[in-house]
Amino acid sequence: MDELAGDFARPTPGEVMLLFDSWKGKIAGVEKASAAHVIVHVNQGRSEAEARTIIERAEAELKGGARFAEVAERYSDCKGNGGDLGEFERGKMVEEFDHAVFALKPGERSAIFRTPFGFHIAELRNIEKAGVREPGALQREIEAYLIAKRRQEAMEAGLEKLRDAAEISREVDRPQNTMACPTEH
Repeated sequence: MDELAGDFARPTPGEVMLLFDSWKGKIAGVEKASAAHVIVHVNQGRSEAEARTIIERAEAELKGGARFAEVAERYSDCKGNGGDLGEFERGKMVEEFDHAVFALKPGERSAIFRTPFGFHIAELRNIEKAGVREPGALQREIEAYLIAKRRQEAMEAGLEKLRDAAEISREVDRPQNTMACPTEH
């Protein structure tokens, strides 16, 4: 296969950069957030109106200066950690939650919003923006990709030349030997 591939051009730094630029959108990291929330479920045991009343009480306390963790422990259906959700990537939560949280700046709190689970108030603690890896960090990977691609293309071209040069013929059917073997009687 190496013979078929023969010599092929190694990628230049300019070609590596060109491919890097075309891949930028596909190789970006994922945006991450650290947040906390107060959630009041709407379910068989609690109507929409009841849940709305509870979350509005929580919001009033927050607007009055109460600490988020204390309000979460008092009102949220997810108690025990002050509403802390830890760190999560964009796209891991339900769409409505992602939209609300990733629209905030660190330290900001959302208005009341609804998801399929119920009513929430979210507080963004920190956000880690998606970053594109630097070309230097990807240079070897991009070069290896380009080399493998060019090697494959060179091998295919070599095989095509062999196919073009090959002479394919069909042997004419010969009559079968009807003479019995000497050992057969």
